[in-house]
Amino acid sequence: SCLEQKMSVLTSVLLFSPHFDAFGLEHRIADPQGHIKKELDYIAAQAQEDASLPFWPGDNYANYYVSLRFAHFLSLAGARGILPPETEFFSLDRLVEYLDKPANRPPWYGQDNMLQAYSLYVRSLYGRQPLQELQTLAKAEKLDNASRALLGLTALEIGDRSLARKLYTELKRYFKPGTRGLEIDDAYTGSQGFWGSDIERTAISLLFMASLNPEDEMLTRLTNSLVLRQNRGAWNSTSSAYWAMLALG
Repeated sequence: SCLEQKMSVLTSVLLFSPHFDAFGLEHRIADPQGHIKKELDYIAAQAQEDASLPFWPGDNYANYYVSLRFAHFLSLAGARGILPPETEFFSLDRLVEYLDKPANRPPWYGQDNMLQAYSLYVRSLYGRQPLQELQTLAKAEKLDNASRALLGLTALEIGDRSLARKLYTELKRYFKPGTRGLEIDDAYTGSQGFWGSDIERTAISLLFMASLNPEDEMLTRLTNSLVLRQNRGAWNSTSSAYWAMLALG
């Protein structure tokens, strides 16, 4: 499997292993933390000389989005006491330095608002203060819901609650109550990669809104909209499932 898929599977273990008993699973991982650490070592061993990650194990081509996802996952794992791996080429500090450098971003980075917003959010998790980039992107024309929500999460992370509230108010304008969920209007036009499904965009919106205002009555409808998009307990891709788990977990 590709590294993105591995990280999505690991996310389910990271978030839900404390509740395995409640799920009544016949087969379960005996040592979740040990399993996660082993898989993280495997992923880190795929790193290029600049600490970036490829899409496929063994490839020699850096993938900026997969590198972002690994940094994001390591932040989630670190909050649960799991230390980042280190290899000859990989360390967490070097990975964040790779993400910081504009020269490492794909040529179409400037045309993908969601990728830009995700980059700002992940880097803010490691103490970066990308205020100017944040303010510039927040003023972009036809800003989509996921980008707006990721910018809001970034604003919360760097302590700018005023901007976060502004983005929150703007985001809610695109949601209209439906029978059980919400009718969602979105300016998203697609990405250059495998990310950006409607499920991901709904999940990221939910994650931001719940972070800023967990008492908002619209959260129940937004949660219903996300749950109704699953099919037999699964969403349409591991990338979509990653964000859905973060939003619902």
